[in-house]
Amino acid sequence: MDMRGAMPGRIIPAMSERFEENVRKDFGKLLMAARKAKGYKSAAAFADMLKVEPPRYRYWERGQAMPDVATVVRITNLLNVELSDLLPRGFKRERDAKKAKHLSVVG
Repeated sequence: MDMRGAMPGRIIPAMSERFEENVRKDFGKLLMAARKAKGYKSAAAFADMLKVEPPRYRYWERGQAMPDVATVVRITNLLNVELSDLLPRGFKRERDAKKAKHLSVVG
């Protein structure tokens, strides 16, 4: 792997800034909707449950930043939603059940 995490000899196309911005904004809207659906009226109240600073959490809902993967897992657990519920529509794909059978989390 090189410094960018790419495999040698493999070209990974860079995402456009506009695409990344759209992903962040869509994630933020879905996150806010899921939070409100679960009964958390304020972002600050949910941020406290999540154990993050309210300004940081509000950045996520506004689409100005994205949480790390571990935090996304905590969010899905607290809101009782699937990860796919927070992904922008363009990332959702129908999976063939056979292909997904080998995927599982071993705890």
